[in-house]
Amino acid sequence: FSSLEGKIDQAQSENKEKLDKTTSLLDDACVEVRRISHNLGTGMVANFGLKKSLEELFESIKLSGKIKVHFTTFNLDKNLPVKIEVEIYRIAQEVINNALKHSKASKLTAQLNRLDREISFTLEDNGIGFNLSEVDSDGMGLSSLKIRAERIGAKLHIDSSPGKGTTVILEIPLEEEGFIEDSV
Repeated sequence: FSSLEGKIDQAQSENKEKLDKTTSLLDDACVEVRRISHNLGTGMVANFGLKKSLEELFESIKLSGKIKVHFTTFNLDKNLPVKIEVEIYRIAQEVINNALKHSKASKLTAQLNRLDREISFTLEDNGIGFNLSEVDSDGMGLSSLKIRAERIGAKLHIDSSPGKGTTVILEIPLEEEGFIEDSV
């Protein structure tokens, strides 16, 4: 039995090394896929506009079957400057990534609306939520969201509490001359 125990320990050690190496390779692959996805998203937004790009993003999530998605828009007859559209798209990707990774949500609702002098973008999940005061501001991509919002002069509001899901609201003030006619 002692010799078997030694062999079992050795086999477990070898399997642990293989598991660690495989996990590392998967982590590297995920980082690369995410980088490619961000680059493709930027090109897609520049070519097709924010509304169409978000529709495609939400459709791909819906097709995965991991979470139900409902996306609506209102009064988006013109495109925003590409810089703003790309930042909104990347914020959406980060919030969605957080929801899929952490929230255990079964439903994600998103709204992109043009109001008088503002674009309002809301993403809401029905997941487990979290206590904002207990989360490191660098954790869960929150610092990235804040930086992206600041780049476009937007206000970012995050509302969450345990058991209540999470709501992220992005308010982007508009300067009318910043719009271009929707050519897509």
